[in-house]
Amino acid sequence: MTRVDQAHSHAALTTPDSAEHQASTSRPPRASRSAGGSPLASPGGPSTSAPKSSAGGGNRIRVATTRIFDDLSASVKVADVHVPAGGAHAGSPRKTGELVGALTTTLEKMKQGDAAERLPGALADKLTTGHWMSDSHFHPTNYTQQGMVPREMLKMMDQVGIHRSVMAPIPTDVMPCGSHGDHNHIPPEPYYVPTQFANIKPDELTAEVEQTIKGSSHLMLNQQVDADTALFMNISKLSEAERDRLDPMVTGLHLGSPLSPQALLFKLATHPGMFTGVGEVTIHKELVESQYEGARQANLTDNVQSFKNLVATAGVVGMPVVLHCDVDSTANQRANGRAQPEHLDDLKQLFASPETRDTTIIWAHCGGVGRFVQKPADHANNLRSILSNPDMKHINIDISWSRVARQIVLKTDADGKEVPDHESIEAWSQLINDHPDRFLFGSDALNPQEKATWEETGVLYKPLLDKLTPEARIAVKTGNYERLLVDARPKVRAFEQHVLTPEFVEQRLRASGDTRVNAGPHIDPAALRAARDAAFASAGVDVNGKTLAAAKPASARPKETPAQVKAHLEKIKAQQDARVAALTASDKKSGPSRLRRLFKAS
Repeated sequence: MTRVDQAHSHAALTTPDSAEHQASTSRPPRASRSAGGSPLASPGGPSTSAPKSSAGGGNRIRVATTRIFDDLSASVKVADVHVPAGGAHAGSPRKTGELVGALTTTLEKMKQGDAAERLPGALADKLTTGHWMSDSHFHPTNYTQQGMVPREMLKMMDQVGIHRSVMAPIPTDVMPCGSHGDHNHIPPEPYYVPTQFANIKPDELTAEVEQTIKGSSHLMLNQQVDADTALFMNISKLSEAERDRLDPMVTGLHLGSPLSPQALLFKLATHPGMFTGVGEVTIHKELVESQYEGARQANLTDNVQSFKNLVATAGVVGMPVVLHCDVDSTANQRANGRAQPEHLDDLKQLFASPETRDTTIIWAHCGGVGRFVQKPADHANNLRSILSNPDMKHINIDISWSRVARQIVLKTDADGKEVPDHESIEAWSQLINDHPDRFLFGSDALNPQEKATWEETGVLYKPLLDKLTPEARIAVKTGNYERLLVDARPKVRAFEQHVLTPEFVEQRLRASGDTRVNAGPHIDPAALRAARDAAFASAGVDVNGKTLAAAKPASARPKETPAQVKAHLEKIKAQQDARVAALTASDKKSGPSRLRRLFKAS
């Protein structure tokens, strides 16, 4: 779909950079009407209405950004942005501002005062996820393929304070073992761990109990889930602003099959404009790999090449890959403790392999921690060695799953009570502060029936988030999602448009002959990359689909002075004011529209 690329209007809303910042987010934003205040104030842009703050070395302003889409739906975002002293331009609000309010609406409703009335109530409850977050790890469906439709997701996202979210359907069906009773071959429970064992502690998972759980059900791959995602997205008839908040992911792939890269391309060709990334896909997952039915499961040792080719193919397309792979196993931890994680070295080899280096990988669950696979000793430093390795600069980590969050921020004392683990919180806050661009928030909520379920992970992580620098906290909560997932969208759309043409699909994905990109039974990522580059060159576009003549390297652009930034903003304001005037022309007889009174200072 096409979108208006620039923000429709901005309003500078000033907030002191002080200890009162947290409390201020519960108040509705109001437009600044101070003389000289720019109604289009960008983060760091000149704004004489922003109060000075000597403690922070600059100002903190509240910026309201309204984006009008081509179907006249709209999104309003309110962010607290730190402006360095001297008015230096600080960059994009989505990367530097803390999102404290969000609203999805329509232009017509905004003209009727919808934003003014609803935005204060749309502020996320700061006692839950702490302002607004974007969720890089969410499952709308469970293991019996029941779950939330997109509109249900959006409604609960507003309640919880989730601005954007991936949609990663569970690609696995749970099938009962033994007698089916009256269940008509449908399992009585929608999860791979029976209820009686769901809340046992890791040290209660003996080998005997583990075998009982594994024998309770089988798991079978469901490759239909991606078509289901596309179906429900299409019949939901979301506005473009609503659609902008969701990132459907491809999950129904057999990771051990050499045909999985081809399957991915066929899914993209079948549902263009739909998917953003791949995953969560799973290699090693404690109980799951033993319950899974079927041959040629992917692993990190003797059946890893097909998965490498899949990751490489995703990289050629521009799709990030969310990977679940436990860093250890329950058997190893029972036998040898938590000092030497069984899969760590093999994971490092995977991450440093030539096939994966050009693909954004998001390693789930704080780097392979699980329900029963406990956080290894010195895990933070193990991850530091990965994040510090230049051969693994494409590796990112999500902090998803409440089961994992408890291991990061809590510990059990001598009386068996959970208490804050200050040592662990300190180690993880230092790790994230040292690598703020490598961590993303994720909930790992699974078809939540109530908002408290979706909130749980964010609530648990509040002590950790409070220890982060403001820049790192913003990056973890929203900024890295924007950079790694939202920024991947145009790459995938460009690949679909210029590479996955009907002719390419017919002649080069399936047909035999010298022109195909297949090398044997699987896609050759190098041949696919060459085909992509040739298609982009022929179309005269870059990997984002932008015309090459309009693309200039950042190094070639002179650094803007504050005066130039101000002049640039004023030019944009004049252009957008003309658009506002055209969109609200019917209001001229009754005076300025409510939209303009709300978002235009003075």
